Amino acid sequence: DRLMLVGVVVVAVALACAACPGRPPQIDPGEGEGEGEGEGEGEGEGEPGVLRDLVTLGEAARASGGPTVPIAWISRPPAGFTVVDLGALAVDGSGASGAFFVDVDTRVTGLTVVVYGERGATVMLTRVEDPDGLVVVDDRPLAENVAGYRQIENLSRGFTGQFASPGRVLPASDVGAFLVPSTADIPLVPGRWRLRAGQFDIGTDNDADPVVVGRAGAVRVLVILRTAATTTARARLAFHFTGGGGLTATTAPTTPAFVAAVSAVQQVYGDAGIDLGTGLDDVDLVDHDDGESLQTVVLDLPRCDGPELDAIASSGRADRLNIHIVDRFECGNFGPFLLGLAAGLPMVPWTGATPHSGVVVAGSFFVEDPTTLSTVIAHELGHGFGLYHAQENNRFGAALYDVIADTADDDEGARANIMYFDVGRMTAKTLSAGQAATIRGGPLVTP
Repeated sequence: DRLMLVGVVVVAVALACAACPGRPPQIDPGEGEGEGEGEGEGEGEGEPGVLRDLVTLGEAARASGGPTVPIAWISRPPAGFTVVDLGALAVDGSGASGAFFVDVDTRVTGLTVVVYGERGATVMLTRVEDPDGLVVVDDRPLAENVAGYRQIENLSRGFTGQFASPGRVLPASDVGAFLVPSTADIPLVPGRWRLRAGQFDIGTDNDADPVVVGRAGAVRVLVILRTAATTTARARLAFHFTGGGGLTATTAPTTPAFVAAVSAVQQVYGDAGIDLGTGLDDVDLVDHDDGESLQTVVLDLPRCDGPELDAIASSGRADRLNIHIVDRFECGNFGPFLLGLAAGLPMVPWTGATPHSGVVVAGSFFVEDPTTLSTVIAHELGHGFGLYHAQENNRFGAALYDVIADTADDDEGARANIMYFDVGRMTAKTLSAGQAATIRGGPLVTP
């Protein structure tokens, strides 16, 4: 589920709503800079020229044309990262590109793939194999007799094999980022990693179940190589205010509930070794230019998404984790109870130019409740870092758990984790060592 609700609280996973195919967010891949030609744009520290050579087209075919995307951000990645732009790759009628290769060596401590699709397409990292032949992400769909199949089908929007894989990934609309692997339990072993990306259209059948159809054309693929050490991890927050809940950049520092909530979020991650700063001195506070018009976010059924959410999530600072405080959401009968939405799992890093680069929270619920406010923000940031629910909502079927070994595979244990699906039943707000290690391998934290 991707909805965080009051009462029976269902916490958001970006693009993983049960029984919610809906239409994808709208961005225009034709806007911005970048022509999709050439490899190896964007350099971090170390030996970027040599590091770029680690990523090759392999069996993938370059496409003429293809998505043109706003990629100015890749020319200046943070220190410790190199971005390799593979350009536009051809996608056949199955929806998948040919395999491209990443020859991981001991300098590479993390790997992320960003896929841009054609307008309105759903993008996916369809398959990943490690150098020993382990299928980390499997493109073979599950059999329908597998326990929990219907819930997996809805959570994954039809990508059942990828969701059930050891390195679980979820699809994204128009553009998505994908951690490889999505759990630190699978080592990024040296050698040749084999990956495929693709784009699809998602419809529904007569039972409202998702139907995935490949979209022939081209996708734009960017490979982010992390060479930074994973022993330390740092990120900074930016709060963007609409006036919702009475909070603005001026009033927030003197609102006790907000100050306490920020401190609690920093503490949750600090206890896990993820440095989000100390107090408001390390936090950016910004007012939206036209905040009043953004206070009520009208979302589209059935997935509770749409252009108003996209517009908010697409704004923010490239060097911060962006949290947008609105007043409330409207989405049919769900709207009055929505608490927050994560815009990406994980978020697309280092850019405010995609609808999957921020967290949006309904401030009207939290002005007097720092505990709930901090829990919602910390949980949604966890999705933004690439964490799945410690346990999915078992009211919709089987009790499904995440792919990190040291998070509990039982309800009582899962409830003691900040990534439990129900904040009303959460007994502790902690992150496991495996969750913290997964975050440290991603692109959203730096040394």
